[in-house]
Amino acid sequence: MSDHTVAKFNNEELCAWLQERPSRFKNDGDMEAICEAMRVNEIDGETFVDLAEADITGLFPDGSTRVVLRRKQVRNIVSELGTMDVEVPLYVTPERVAVPPVEFMLAQTPGITEPEIPGHIFHNIVQDQVAVMVTATKQLTPPRNPTSAELEHVARRLVQRYPTLKTEGEDAKDAHILLLTRMKKRMYNKTPKRTTRGPNKKKESTEEANGLRRSPRKHNQPDPAAEPNPRQQDLHSPQASSSKGAGSSKQVTSKSNPNKRGASGSGPVKEKQVRRELLPPPAQQEGHHETAYTMERHYKLLKTEMDKPKRNYGTVSQLLDLEFPARKEFAANISPATTRPTAVIQRYPCFGEPRHLQDELRRYVATGDKDFLQDLKERLPREAKTLVKFAVKQGVLSSADMTDWTDDKKMRKALQVLPQLFKGKGSPPLPLKDMMIVYLKNKGNVTAEMKRDKKRTAFIVEKISSRSDEPIVYVVVHGKPVAVCGSVVEGFVALIGALYCFYQPHPPSIAPAMVFVEHHMLKDKNVNPLDREALESTTVYKKFKDYVKAAGDSGSDSE
Repeated sequence: MSDHTVAKFNNEELCAWLQERPSRFKNDGDMEAICEAMRVNEIDGETFVDLAEADITGLFPDGSTRVVLRRKQVRNIVSELGTMDVEVPLYVTPERVAVPPVEFMLAQTPGITEPEIPGHIFHNIVQDQVAVMVTATKQLTPPRNPTSAELEHVARRLVQRYPTLKTEGEDAKDAHILLLTRMKKRMYNKTPKRTTRGPNKKKESTEEANGLRRSPRKHNQPDPAAEPNPRQQDLHSPQASSSKGAGSSKQVTSKSNPNKRGASGSGPVKEKQVRRELLPPPAQQEGHHETAYTMERHYKLLKTEMDKPKRNYGTVSQLLDLEFPARKEFAANISPATTRPTAVIQRYPCFGEPRHLQDELRRYVATGDKDFLQDLKERLPREAKTLVKFAVKQGVLSSADMTDWTDDKKMRKALQVLPQLFKGKGSPPLPLKDMMIVYLKNKGNVTAEMKRDKKRTAFIVEKISSRSDEPIVYVVVHGKPVAVCGSVVEGFVALIGALYCFYQPHPPSIAPAMVFVEHHMLKDKNVNPLDREALESTTVYKKFKDYVKAAGDSGSDSE
C-alpha cells in the first residue's frame, strides 16, 4: 500500500498499513499496541492524518506501558504524512479541532423495556440519557458539550436497543427522529439569564449546575420523605391551611421581618423543601433503583479515586459494586472480543490488580457473599487433589504421590489434566496441558510464551523466581500480562475473574473444561443451561461424579 492513499483508508486498512511499518524502537509490541488503540477508537485514515497533539495524548493515556515512545511514533508518522502528497479534502477549516470519540452509556431508566412507553417515562429516558452524555463530555480535557452528531448516534443506538422508542409509521432510518428532537430540546433548552430589575430580582434560577433546565413545577411537589419540624408547623399552620393560589407563595419566599412571629426559626418552609427534593430519594442513596445518571455519577467518583497515586482499596471496591451494572453492559457492547481487555482497563485501570479482578469474579458469581473468595481459595487445593486422583484412574497420568506436594503444585497439575479430561471439539492449537497453564523454570522466557497468545485466549504462566523459591504467576489475556500474583491459586482466581470481567469467550478445545470450572468449582448458578446440560451428559463427567461419591470426599462434591 502506498502512503498517498492513507486518507482514504478505513480502520482495517489503516491498521494493516501501520503493521507493515517497522518499529522505530525495536519493539514489535509497539506497533501492535498502536493498531489496537486505532481499533478501539475507530480511527480511519482521514482522521489519522489530522491527529493533533491532544488526540495522540488521549490515544495513549498516562500509566500505560511505553506510552511516551508510542506517542512519539504516531507523532512522527503523522508528521511524515504531512510532507507527502496525501489525498485529503481541498478545504480544511483552520480552526478545526479533532473531537476525541466518547463511548456513551445508554440510559437504563426504569420502564424503558415496556411494550408501550408512557409519556412521563419517555421524558425520563430523554432526561437521563442527556445527563449521562453531558457528564461524560464534561470530564474530557477540555470540557465540552455533546455534539449534534453524538446526539444522533446515541438516539439511533437507543432505538435499535429498545424498538418501542421509535416513531410509529416511520422508516427504519428515520425511526429515531422523535427521540433525537426531544434530546436536542433537552440539551439546548437552557433558561435565559434573568435581569436584575423588577420582581424577578430575587427569584432563584431554575438552571442546574450542568446547564440543563429543570422544571420549576417540581419545586411545588410535597416531599413525603421529609419530616415536618414541629416548631415550623405550629408557627405557619394557619397560613398553610388558608393559603390558596400565588398569595401564599409570595408570603413564603419574601424576606422575613425579624419583628414578626416565626422569624427566629430555621428559615422559609419552601426553601427547605426545594433543597431536599434536589437530593436523590432514600432508595437511590442505598444503591437501589439506579439510573443512568447515578451510574455516571458513581463512575465520576470512581475515576477520581483511581487517578490518585495511592488508591483506597475499600473506596474503589465500594464504587465498583455500585457501578457494576453499567460496567457489565459497557464490556459486553465492545466488539470484537479481542479489544475488550484493553478498552476495559483503559476505563478502569484498577483491574490491573489481582484483588480487583478477584472481586469482579465475586460480583458475577456470588453477589453479596463476602466470604466467597476466601472459601473458594481454601477449597481449590482439595478440588485439585481430587482431579489429579481421577486423572490417574482415567489413565491421563501414570501415577501421582501427592504426599509432599504444595497447594501450587496440586493446582498446576489439575489445570494441566483438566483440558485432557474434558476435551472439546476440534484439534487444539497447542498441547492440551499447555492451554490453561504454562510452567517455566529459571531460564524460561515469559515474553516468548506470551507471543503464542493467538492460540490461547487466556492462561497463566508460572515461573520460579531466581532469587527465591517463591513462584511468580502472570495472568495473560490475548498476549498481554494483566496481573501478577504470588501463587497459582491466586493466579487462577484472578484468571477466571479476568475472563468474566472482559467478557472473553472460551476456545472450543477447552470449552467443556471451562464449563466444568464454572459449574463445579465456582458453583456459578448463571452458567448457560445448554452448556451445563452438555457437560453433565458426557461420560467422563458422570464417571467423575461417581468417583467423588465413591471416594466420599465431601469437600470435592459439587452438589
